[in-house]
Amino acid sequence: MTVTDTPTTTDWGAVAAALADEFLPTVAARERAGEPPHEELQTVRSSGLANLLIPAEYGGAGGTYADAAAVVSELSAADPNIGALLAYHYSNFIPTLLDYEGNNADLQRRSAAGNWLWGNVTQPWVPFRADPTPDGGFLLNGVKPMNTGAVTGDVSTVLVPRSDRRDFAYLAVPRDREGLTFHDDWDHFGLRRTETVTITFTDVVVYPDEVYVDSHPGPRISFPPFFLPPNSLLFGAIQAGAANGALRAARTIALDHWRRTGTDPRTDGDALATFGHLSARTRSATAFRDRVAAEIIDAYERRRTLTDAEIVELNQRAESLRLYASGVALEVGSTVFELPGVADATDELGLDRYWRDARIHSLHVNPRIYHHRIVGDVLLNGSQELGPSFFID
Repeated sequence: MTVTDTPTTTDWGAVAAALADEFLPTVAARERAGEPPHEELQTVRSSGLANLLIPAEYGGAGGTYADAAAVVSELSAADPNIGALLAYHYSNFIPTLLDYEGNNADLQRRSAAGNWLWGNVTQPWVPFRADPTPDGGFLLNGVKPMNTGAVTGDVSTVLVPRSDRRDFAYLAVPRDREGLTFHDDWDHFGLRRTETVTITFTDVVVYPDEVYVDSHPGPRISFPPFFLPPNSLLFGAIQAGAANGALRAARTIALDHWRRTGTDPRTDGDALATFGHLSARTRSATAFRDRVAAEIIDAYERRRTLTDAEIVELNQRAESLRLYASGVALEVGSTVFELPGVADATDELGLDRYWRDARIHSLHVNPRIYHHRIVGDVLLNGSQELGPSFFID
């Protein structure tokens, strides 16, 4: 069955912006305490954002990748941790990318009915074992590091190698499944609230209806063909939002600082030039995000007939966005300290959290130089690789 989404009439970016305004006053204190955003995520659920990308036919909101990118950016402008958790939620619940015919409809209906948030347990290059069971399920054993959203969500998409053949499977594993051990081992200086943890699987049972239908021909030895573009879009949206959030915070802090010191930033040439430069940079990242989102929406509608060359080109655009937006976020997150000065570079104000979160996420999988290399390989060598192989021979 082919599903055509009914376009949503809700401005989901505005919904997320309202939530961000609600979260902002307490974010710095919660971030200093390393407090998981359970309360904020419950509010996110109540707003309808968890079901945004699930088609209306299955009980979801029928939103688009443009809606999802706007939501991630708006939330990241208040707290990149919450934006990142929603980005992983949207990018790792991938039923329609694995099954173009049936859309994994039953799994989508159950997710919509439960208002589930999804976590990411998809690192393929780690020691892991999925033993098939006679009923069509699996038994899982092994360790997965750096899993984002698995603790704060309800269910995680788990990518696992099968023990019976050279093939991977995507599985839906609930957070409370017996045999899961979550290790509180994330001690990085950024994205402290994402509850990114190592998970040990000990004889974890996965039932047949928790196995994603994968109707693409051939074994699953790489990501689905359409997985990487929206993934890079959403990661770029985190960075664009973090840049905007840092600039807004710096503006508020600078106005308050100069109000207290008697110097008016509105007549200070250096302040005007710096704010103008950073504003242009953040606006360009947001515009780039929207352009790539529109291209992804168009390609998604044609996903059954896209050529490899078209997917590679879309990957190039989306990965370029991710690289550009992370560069903007790092520049803005650092430069904003030049505006209010040392007096307002305090833990209480927490202006540094935007740079820290952007810096950590810019290193996702590999430092940015390696992602630049992927883009350059297509440009100079005409590489048509759709995604990395899960098998390292």
